[in-house]
Amino acid sequence: MAGKRDIKLDTVTHDILIEDSDFQIVSKGSWLIQSVKIKMLFFLGEWFLDTTYGLDHYGLVLIKGPDLNLIDNMFKIALLEYEEIIEILEYSSSISKDRKLTVDFRVSTVFGELSDTVVI
Repeated sequence: MAGKRDIKLDTVTHDILIEDSDFQIVSKGSWLIQSVKIKMLFFLGEWFLDTTYGLDHYGLVLIKGPDLNLIDNMFKIALLEYEEIIEILEYSSSISKDRKLTVDFRVSTVFGELSDTVVI
């Protein structure tokens, strides 16, 4: 569990981060936050090798009159699918007039308390 690592992504552009001509690596809490963010931004069916991976943005988020309760349930379930996340301490979401969904969360994990904001 604590040994999971990944290539570090830029927190704004989500591109692979290269510093000094080399990939950067994330682990522990940084890995978990990055992994959660990837899952939250991934659209269901987007990856042809596993069309079951991702969240149903087209069916629940990017529709006319989205139900924020259903969206919140989808995101909370996605958070709790990680064995490293013990519980959700704080969670809030909002949809702006320009139809951007913002999700703020703070979770208790095996690495301590972690928080992030995801904008879709």
